Amino acid sequence: MDAKPPLFDTRFWHSYNWKQDNLTTGQTDRRPRTTSPLQMNVTEEIKARIDAVEFISRYLPLQRAGRSFKANCPFHQERTPSFVVFPDTGTWRCFGACSTGGDIFSCLMQKENLDFREALQVLAQEAGVQLAEETDRGDSRGRDLLYELNDKAALFF
Repeated sequence: MDAKPPLFDTRFWHSYNWKQDNLTTGQTDRRPRTTSPLQMNVTEEIKARIDAVEFISRYLPLQRAGRSFKANCPFHQERTPSFVVFPDTGTWRCFGACSTGGDIFSCLMQKENLDFREALQVLAQEAGVQLAEETDRGDSRGRDLLYELNDKAALFF
């Protein structure tokens, strides 16, 4: 009877440098783990200041489940908790019928029926982050020109 070759080459596993592997270090991307405040944009700064677990627990009673928290999804009816909040990444995900996920912005947008700008203003006020004021930089002139061109195109076609 012939001997079967091994499923994998054992020489590879002995020579592999496990200390530099992303799987063993827990690093899943090439970005630095910490960023300076100068590199953060407004949304990242708000996410850094507001704890996702604390924020989402205002809307749902969260139960600890290992390293994450779970609850019944507020976006559909269910009996078994499928809504999971991951405190390490500051994100949430529903593994149930709606299969949605996101961060504190998307949670607030879906729960309170807000658009992104409104959610940004609410969370910035809560986090104590100053938003740049919207200024009219001549955009209305450009917008008027686009409306005029659109009207002319509608007449032509």
